[in-house]
Amino acid sequence: MKTSLKNRWFILLGIAFVIMAAGIALDSVFFSAYRLNLRYETVSGSRIPSSHNGMSIVCFGDLEYGTYMDKKRMTNLVETVNRLSPDTIVFLGDLYDRAYTPTEEEEAEFVKLLSTLRAPEGKFAVLGEMDRARSEAIVKDLTSAGFEVLENEAIQIHHGANEYIDLVGFNVNTVDQYTVSSMYAGLESEVFKIVVSHSADIADNLPVASTDWVIGANAHSYQTRFPLFESFVKDETSNRYTPGKHIVDNTVIYASYGVGTTKNDRRLFADPEILVLKLSPSK
Repeated sequence: MKTSLKNRWFILLGIAFVIMAAGIALDSVFFSAYRLNLRYETVSGSRIPSSHNGMSIVCFGDLEYGTYMDKKRMTNLVETVNRLSPDTIVFLGDLYDRAYTPTEEEEAEFVKLLSTLRAPEGKFAVLGEMDRARSEAIVKDLTSAGFEVLENEAIQIHHGANEYIDLVGFNVNTVDQYTVSSMYAGLESEVFKIVVSHSADIADNLPVASTDWVIGANAHSYQTRFPLFESFVKDETSNRYTPGKHIVDNTVIYASYGVGTTKNDRRLFADPEILVLKLSPSK
């Protein structure tokens, strides 16, 4: 009798496991890629001017428009970002999917939709590795949509005051250590700096003492994620910094899951996300 009861429990547990696994698989294929998680982070630091208290910056990347990210999903993304009423928007690269080449009509329609993103203190972008082959066309589309593309350069964000923070943008396709050193040599060391690049791995090449935040995306190898086994499933295309927040010395590094999909339209334990930063000066 005890053996029979024990076997019954094993059977029930097996059934429960199969149902759970099937549910996770169905979610990864049919639902997760359509979700948009909002990840809120407070950016604090003594070098942030008091005038910038409460300033909001929205960051997203890996759009991969065209193959799976279509007009419907893009419209949802735009509406979600605009509801946040950000002061500044930063796009982290990979505008179109590698497998997609838009017609002139499709390109015009997409640029028009992208241009409806609203941010009174500027929209900025950096290029990703998928943008490399069509970089001139990508820059043209982003510019037409109201974005300023940062090609290894820094922009001062004043937020209506004389004081400012630096937004530093690196192009992963062209940046090298000399470029980094030259750029930092021209910046005030005591000014708060947010560095944006397609890959957060660039953090390893930046001067720690004068870099406050580093934000990147390029999380293609983490569309399907197995948190307990990542050290075994990572490959040569995987970034050093896994999606999420990392702190190295005094620098905060954030690697985003991105919002689109490539190669397949699945996400497992890796929902699309939009990063929402709120600035908060600290003493």
